[in-house]
Amino acid sequence: MARKAQKLTPIMVRLPAALHRALTGLAAAGGRSLNSEIVRRLEKSVAVDSPLSPDALRVLNRFEARIVDKIMDNFEGSITELAESWRRFGITPEEGRRVALVKKEGGGKS
Repeated sequence: MARKAQKLTPIMVRLPAALHRALTGLAAAGGRSLNSEIVRRLEKSVAVDSPLSPDALRVLNRFEARIVDKIMDNFEGSITELAESWRRFGITPEEGRRVALVKKEGGGKS
């Protein structure tokens, strides 16, 4: 199974010019991009506040991502299976949604 790429969240951060210059210099000296330098330093900062080691946090984050992926895969599979059942019985998706809403609101109780 192919490994899924880590999901990254882009953010905009305003930095004082002096801090930006310092981080840029540190990144260049370490052979890293400015982004990698900032992420590395933030991870270290968060690790100080956490009882878990950086390695343990990385494993935990990977595990959490895999769980989310499995949940989404199961959810997508359930939706696909439901749509296929509707199709077999000649029910349009709109009719299926209406039936599901009626049942959710208690109108489908026996």
